Amino acid sequence: DDVVGCMVLVTAETLTLDEQGQRLVETFAAQAALAIYQARLITKLKSSQVRVVQSERLAAIGTLAAGVAHEFNNLLAGISGIAQLALLEDTPEEQREALDTVAKSAQNGGSITRGLLTFARHLEPKREPADLRNAIDPVLSMLQAEFRRANIKVERRIQPVAPLLCDIGTLAQVMLNLVTNAIDAMHSEGGTLTIELAQDNDHVRLSVADTGTGIPADVRDRIFEPFVSTKTSNDGKLHGGSGLGLAISYGIIAEHGGTIDVDSEEGRGTTMTIRLPLAGQAGQTSAHSAQSAQPLRVIIVDDEPLIAKSLHGLLTKEGHEAEWFTEPLKALEAISRAPVDVIFADLMMPDMDGVTLIQRAKQRVPQALHVVVTGQANPQQLELVKGLGVNAVIEKPFSLDAIRAVVRSLQRVPV
Repeated sequence: DDVVGCMVLVTAETLTLDEQGQRLVETFAAQAALAIYQARLITKLKSSQVRVVQSERLAAIGTLAAGVAHEFNNLLAGISGIAQLALLEDTPEEQREALDTVAKSAQNGGSITRGLLTFARHLEPKREPADLRNAIDPVLSMLQAEFRRANIKVERRIQPVAPLLCDIGTLAQVMLNLVTNAIDAMHSEGGTLTIELAQDNDHVRLSVADTGTGIPADVRDRIFEPFVSTKTSNDGKLHGGSGLGLAISYGIIAEHGGTIDVDSEEGRGTTMTIRLPLAGQAGQTSAHSAQSAQPLRVIIVDDEPLIAKSLHGLLTKEGHEAEWFTEPLKALEAISRAPVDVIFADLMMPDMDGVTLIQRAKQRVPQALHVVVTGQANPQQLELVKGLGVNAVIEKPFSLDAIRAVVRSLQRVPV
């Protein structure tokens, strides 16, 4: 039997127990052991209940995120597409900087949605060689107004680093989470935010340091747990915050094979340090250096006119002949009238979903290639579209480089 405790019998005088006394003590000890055992069971039950509630809350968040991802990413795709189209025009430099910030912010917004889905549904991050500075600069630019409002001075100690094999969008989300936490920590009296990026042997080190209130000692060891908030008000009490930002960030960094550590002292500030392994030195060829190929005839189908128009504009700027439709039935009529090389189809549309559209299009033009454009792609949906022989999947909000790379891969031109 397991030993659950030790009972000590203390008497004022030497006591010799007879058989009845021994049985009485043993009975008392057995009852005490049962009480301890039951107390432990109750503690475990409460702990399990907390975990179940947290799991249910995460599941609810995952469902909510999946529900809003499509509409949210449609909006961001339209914003990003129009901004990128404007950047292709002869635009004054000052306006170009603003448009570039808009486009990058929209891309980061899409990554935030994907990051939440990654945390809640365990989606695999997309990885490619990237410069970590591309996760830092857009976030700092986007938050300039917040820095001024909170009287925060930003110090950048950014050194050139080798590329990382990473999902740069989700790392930008981590950066956004850490910087907004730092702003919240300095919201009352202002302070200094220090961003440091350096390369240490086989990894890249990124630190975000603030001179704010620091993290309370009683939550410091639990800050990466879901629903544990580090935000404090002027009186030092915890307030606001979903408690998911650092938990999501921790998951993203772990998925990249990295670590995230915290050094904090109440009243003096907090430093968050991320370490990520370097990517192998793989040669990269710019999409702009690829050979030109014959223009394609493209049909675009998306129930959101802004997205269809922006995708149409990006493709025509690349020299392709494109038509866009918001109604799948009208798109099928156009497909039947003239030869089509590539069909871009939204996955989720009210009148006819992308899967049905592709199935019907294949009956009319079997030789056409198919690209799914989606703002909400879970593993089951991706498996379904792969089973249809779809040639590529593009996630909203998309970039011109992503569109160019997909089209050139369909043309069998090296990217």
